[in-house]
Amino acid sequence: MKSQFPYLVDLSITDFCDKHCPWCYRNSESFEENKHASQSYIFLLADILKESLVFDIVIGGGEPTLYKSKYASLSHILGHFYDNKFNVSLTTKNFLWHKDKDFKRSVEKLHSVAISVASLDDIKKAKILSKHITKNASHVVNISCQIILGVVPYDEFKKMINSLKRTGFNISIVGYKNTGRGNSFTPHVYDKEWVKLIKSSRLFVSVDSVIVKDWKQELLNSDVNEIVLTGSEGEQTCFIDAVNQKICPSSFSDQLFDFPISYKTKKDDFLKVYQSF
Repeated sequence: MKSQFPYLVDLSITDFCDKHCPWCYRNSESFEENKHASQSYIFLLADILKESLVFDIVIGGGEPTLYKSKYASLSHILGHFYDNKFNVSLTTKNFLWHKDKDFKRSVEKLHSVAISVASLDDIKKAKILSKHITKNASHVVNISCQIILGVVPYDEFKKMINSLKRTGFNISIVGYKNTGRGNSFTPHVYDKEWVKLIKSSRLFVSVDSVIVKDWKQELLNSDVNEIVLTGSEGEQTCFIDAVNQKICPSSFSDQLFDFPISYKTKKDDFLKVYQSF
C-alpha cells in the first residue's frame, strides 16, 4: 500500500566515481565536470523533505565521499540533514575516505555506513576503514558491508561471507540491476544455496527489494519475517537524483519525474510527484 509520504529517501548527490565498476547500474563516471549536485538544491530539498515528514536519508552517488561544490563539502551536506533531525546514512566504496581532511566532521553526522565490497581484499580494506570510522565518531555508527549478488563467482561469494563472519560485520545483500553498465555485464548465477549460507552465518543480514522480488520464497523458507519482505520500490521510499533534479521510485527505475526546486517549492509539490508513481 502506498504511504502518504516516503519514510526514506535515497539521495544521489554526485555522478562522479573513480572506481568504474563494470556492473555499475548508475553509469557513474570518472570525470568530474557537472557531476556534483549544487549545495543550494540539496539544502532546499532538505527543507522540503523535513516538512514532508521524511525521516531517513541515504546519501549515495556516484561516490558521495568525493562530493565537491563551490560552497559546500560532504560534511556540510551531512551536517545540514543531521541538524534538521534526519537519520543520515551513507554508502561508499572509498576505502581511503579516512585520509580526507573532512572525514571526522562527516562521520560525526552519520547514523550508519554501508561499505560496498566485491572481493576478499575489499573486505580487508573495509575493516581498516571501519576502525577509522569507529575511532573518529563520538557515537556508535552502524557499519555494514554491502555485496551485490552475482558480481563474483559463487565460490568467491562464499569466501567473502565466511570472511565477514570472522570480522563480525553486518551484511547488506542487494540485487543485481540490469541498467547502466550493468546491462552489458553478465552476472554470475547463484542457486538457493546462497540463502542457506547467509542464514548459517548468524550475522545480521538485510536485503533490498530486488532480492525480495527474486528470492522471496527462498527467504521465507529460511524463516525470514514476512513483514520484512513486503512492499516494493516507490511504495514507502523514493530516489532523488539531485545532480539531474529527478525523482524516481528507485535508483534503477525508468520512471523519471523532473523536480527542479526554488524557494517557492513546497512539500505539496514533492508529495504530488511521489504519489504519482
